[in-house]
Amino acid sequence: MFIKPIQKPAKLLQYESLSRRLADSHPKKEEIVARYHSERSGFKGEESMGYYLNSHELEQWKIFHNIKLHDGSSTFQIDFLLVSPTLISILEIKNISGKLRFEPDLQQVIWTNKQGIVKILPDFVIQVNTQKRKLAHWLRKNKYPNISIAPLVIITDPRCLLEVPDHCKKHSSLSAIIRNSLFPSKFSNLIESHNDLLLKKLQLNKLTKHILREDVSSGEDVLSRYAISLTDLHTGFYCRKCENFSNEKRRQSWRCIVCGQTITTQEPLLQALRDYKYLFNHTISNQQFRWFTNTSSRADAYYLLKSLNLPQPAQRNPPPTTSPTYNLPLSPTNKPTTTQPFTNPSPFTLRSAKSKTRPKHFEISTDNPVHPLIPFIEAH
Repeated sequence: MFIKPIQKPAKLLQYESLSRRLADSHPKKEEIVARYHSERSGFKGEESMGYYLNSHELEQWKIFHNIKLHDGSSTFQIDFLLVSPTLISILEIKNISGKLRFEPDLQQVIWTNKQGIVKILPDFVIQVNTQKRKLAHWLRKNKYPNISIAPLVIITDPRCLLEVPDHCKKHSSLSAIIRNSLFPSKFSNLIESHNDLLLKKLQLNKLTKHILREDVSSGEDVLSRYAISLTDLHTGFYCRKCENFSNEKRRQSWRCIVCGQTITTQEPLLQALRDYKYLFNHTISNQQFRWFTNTSSRADAYYLLKSLNLPQPAQRNPPPTTSPTYNLPLSPTNKPTTTQPFTNPSPFTLRSAKSKTRPKHFEISTDNPVHPLIPFIEAH
């Protein structure tokens, strides 16, 4: 049973927004797009594991996707964490195409991609064993019983050629590397070999809640990392068809002034808010919205935001002059795979906002802190 389901990680969503918004002339555009493709490929591999992890044999297991914990000295990230009363398993997912040559005696993996470019990667098994050691330390620190941890490296691309030198074929570490199609049988063997009940029901429930509470998986400050300024970013409403920021609001629709495409959903507005959230902050003011979307009219910006019926978060004793803020739960799991009619523009369950005054800030829920560029946006 999934406790933390498979979702697009915040980091992937940030690189997706940045690769879309960053000007083509930026010197780090190619590097950022490559990083986005790498993050997207990794997630697709993790997503493909859902078929195997949703099997009835794992109904009693607690399954977490993309968990990041702190062991006291540093953080460690786990693609999939599987917990039961008898065993814990760590799954490290590798969605790599081309050819992988495993050389455990040299603690390295030689990757030859489809273009014939050769790269040396760190040993996958050493990586997952490091996660195992850190997780064991985290469990001891929090006074949980000593329970076996089984690490596995799973290759998800069926077209990837796996190669092992003859002198390394009997190396013990290779038994931890499997293709995803072999996961059910491999995991069944692991379950059968671990029968001792080490976690009672109350302990298992406590551990489940503890993992969720301690999970610190979040994005990063991508703008500061790549020294990106406001002038490096495209502003406006994005058109998926021609990939320009050229959508304009009409009475009951949006129309792209470049390719002429007309749509009757609120997707251009929602996409702009998602991009702003992943790049800057979870709150947006009327002024910030007008800058980010090239909306000239203050009233137009207000009514566009108001059209989403943004719920108002609780405020303790707000000053009389402070306008209310509103929350838009644009979570990473919400994909624009379905469209909604314009009469019901938001694909999210929203509470109605009851306010007689125009809100100064609208809030988009996320864990991202306020970005240092926010004051400069206010000045524009």
